Amino acid sequence: MHPTIRHGDLITVEPVAASKLKRGDIILYRLQKSFVAHRLVNIEERNGCGLTFILRGDASTTCDAPVKPAQVLGKVVRVERGNRRLDPYSRRVRLWSMLYLWLARLKRSVFQWFLRESAQWQ
Repeated sequence: MHPTIRHGDLITVEPVAASKLKRGDIILYRLQKSFVAHRLVNIEERNGCGLTFILRGDASTTCDAPVKPAQVLGKVVRVERGNRRLDPYSRRVRLWSMLYLWLARLKRSVFQWFLRESAQWQ
């Protein structure tokens, strides 16, 4: 979830009902034997199978596999970095996250272009 949540940051998570979650929330969920905190990008109803959540890390260009409500442990409500408390939903943090994602996509596009161009010269 870099840059919103960095290695070493402490997060505060509150339990939340699946029906109360909305796009943009950062959710902590269980994935096999580990825990993942990613941003909710879409909520889908899947053919009578109930709700599924589509999540993505702020620096990721692809979404995670769909997450079921039973996997969700709660919503991240605060991030502590050193002696500072950060609101992960503030305008500043959201703008920085969008910029970071845009730069990651640009980097990937430039790298793919470079590979195509170099393949033409071989």
